[in-house]
Amino acid sequence: MTTKIREPRILVDDLPAEHLGELEFLWDQRDSMMRSGDHLGSHLASIERRLEANACGLEVAPRIALPVLEEAVAGPETSLAAAAAWALLRIGGERALRAVLGVLESGEPPAREGVRQALLSGPATEILGRVRKLASSADPAVGVTVAEVLAAHGASDGARALPAWLADPAAAVRLGACRLASWTASGTADLEGVARADADAGVREAAFEAGLWLRAPWVMALGRERARAPGHADPGLLVLFCAIAEPADAPLIAALAADAALGPARWRAVAAYGSKASIEAALTGLGAKDAADAESAGRAFARMTGLELGAAKRVNLAAPTDGGPDAAEFADEAFVPDPELAKRRWEASRQQFETGKRWNRGCDVDRGGASALSSADLAARAECMLRARFRGTATPSRREFLLLP
Repeated sequence: MTTKIREPRILVDDLPAEHLGELEFLWDQRDSMMRSGDHLGSHLASIERRLEANACGLEVAPRIALPVLEEAVAGPETSLAAAAAWALLRIGGERALRAVLGVLESGEPPAREGVRQALLSGPATEILGRVRKLASSADPAVGVTVAEVLAAHGASDGARALPAWLADPAAAVRLGACRLASWTASGTADLEGVARADADAGVREAAFEAGLWLRAPWVMALGRERARAPGHADPGLLVLFCAIAEPADAPLIAALAADAALGPARWRAVAAYGSKASIEAALTGLGAKDAADAESAGRAFARMTGLELGAAKRVNLAAPTDGGPDAAEFADEAFVPDPELAKRRWEASRQQFETGKRWNRGCDVDRGGASALSSADLAARAECMLRARFRGTATPSRREFLLLP
């Protein structure tokens, strides 16, 4: 007599929450990679494969997944709302789409931002008609979000309201209007005032990027103006300027690199310029007494040259004076490469950098064509696209630039 072996029961009730938790983590990782100088396209592709796998895990059991996703999409965390909305769009159907639309129309700002991200990235054909009905919302936060989503899918008439949104009291609305301007190729004159004088640094940077994308004539002049007055400059705006700066701007970039008062953030801008002189400035910066500054200079040097600098030395940074009694225990750390090793590696390799113009990962991304771009890090990839748009040498689409499917 044979004993029948009972099939093991698989408890699936907890799986949607596990898949959603992983999806949120991966969504956040993907978002941080998009303009990262530390990651390559292959790293992003790995994240996207894992995103797809976890989304499929939610799609196979919609009856169990829907209640979990409905709660998450309306929650207080943007990355969780984005992950949940993306999964709901993939599952589709009346119940799933109603949950997404409800947040878009009346959700809290963090959740609405998550839904915006998901609608830009995810399958939206089924929901676009219903999204369009919200375009006339009296709430500018809803209106500008809907206009951007529609524009991203080739169906927006939101440019008419752009001047009002660019002048809205809410920074989030002005930020959305700057993004919308890039999609609709409009508002360049209004964008200049925002880029120059908006009270919010993120909005100023977004307006400058939109102007750059649209080849606005004021962009280069404003970038140089900010670079000459770095004490009042926005670090992100300076990175964008350095990405399009010309050889004649070399003295400005050298002055930025030498201005320690700008702090570690200036090395991102120096790396975006990417000249041989920038490499040597970063090499000098590796010897800075400030560990955070030396770490950032080392990262810029490695980004431009592609040289391996070996194990970095871990240095404890000073604890903030207002951090309380346990501040020292949780103080940040810096990882500083050996400056002497960097000098030796540079001396052995410098000849190959004599004729290039803009270096990333050891390739001249200004002259190397598609092969150089494929080996560039994700920050350099974005900068190359912006530079090509601004110069008129290529016309990448907004979706390509934002790595949207």
